[in-house]
Amino acid sequence: MKEKNIYESLGLRPIINAAGTFTDLGGSLMPEPVVEAWLQASQHFVDLKELQDRVGTRIAEMLNVESALVTGGAASGILLGVSAALTLRNSQFPQKNCTASEGQPYEVIRQKAHRDIYDRQLETCGIKIVEVGSEDEFQEHISDRTALMMSYNVYDPESPIRHETWLKLAKQHDIPTLLDAAADIPPIENLWNFHQMGYDMVAFSGGKAIRGPQSSGLLVGGSRYIEAAKQNAVPIEGTIGRVAKVAKEDIVALWRALELFIADGPTNGNEISGRCQRQLQTIKAMLSDIADLKTDYITPAVANHFPHLLLTWNEVETGLTKEAFAEQLREGTPAIATGRVYGTGSEGLLISAINLQPGEETQVGECLREVFLNGTHISVSGSNPSRK
Repeated sequence: MKEKNIYESLGLRPIINAAGTFTDLGGSLMPEPVVEAWLQASQHFVDLKELQDRVGTRIAEMLNVESALVTGGAASGILLGVSAALTLRNSQFPQKNCTASEGQPYEVIRQKAHRDIYDRQLETCGIKIVEVGSEDEFQEHISDRTALMMSYNVYDPESPIRHETWLKLAKQHDIPTLLDAAADIPPIENLWNFHQMGYDMVAFSGGKAIRGPQSSGLLVGGSRYIEAAKQNAVPIEGTIGRVAKVAKEDIVALWRALELFIADGPTNGNEISGRCQRQLQTIKAMLSDIADLKTDYITPAVANHFPHLLLTWNEVETGLTKEAFAEQLREGTPAIATGRVYGTGSEGLLISAINLQPGEETQVGECLREVFLNGTHISVSGSNPSRK
């Protein structure tokens, strides 16, 4: 009898992840060397502040950036980045939310085109978000209460104010900048390009393409900003960052994951794209004889920048909606999760291979055929391949 994995022992079903590096599915799977580093770190005690300093120095040297801090995810990096900017305006901020002149809140300027659910991390720090839609509006709203200029990299292509102009405005007014680039690797160069471009702080996820712990992230930037971020982070008590604790195991494991990720330099991104393409080609070939089903490769321009496979069909004529298709895949055996990433529209069903394990592409192809042709997905022969 096949031994149950840890999730099956809890009465849960393992999932084939054809959605991507989504948090609600667990991000990504850590390679064995990263798991080993995590386990080794769990066997000993260490001064957490010294560990953060040492690992941050190593990571900064690897990436050729001024300074770095391991955070509890990219959202934690945003929270700490805003906190750093506020701390540099008011040294009391690490222990309490502070206001600007006459009791008014400090302000963070963000483009209207960059409105995002992660604005909540900004507001947690007690600031007011000021939205602008042009350079003229920016000049109208800049004030002595402006503590930070915030951007989400995924929206830059459609922004009225692009990176270069945004940074020029920041420099003119001596306002620090924070960029969220959580899922914007590959290309690998993004790990250092944005800081070298001029952003004071850049936040990344550690548990997506880098394949570190899901609860890890990275904040890179200028030394004065990273040091200010540390004043708001674990292990210091009473700070806003205490809620975003990052464990010693995660700090070490992300460092090791980054070592592996950048070992091959720019070719790493090519390897990710090549592997995704090969697995998607297998799936596409398995569906090629279905006349009513169209399959196209699509690569998002910014976030999740690797090949995906888009399946489209006439939902009215077939009587199969994309929602029902996805539900049948999720409820079948094996359970297959699909999702949608920014920049791929809303039509049809999107398949990602970034987290497919060897052999799972065949299972996905079989299940896609079964649901589309029969309208249901009960089971597919064969067992899940090893997750090692």
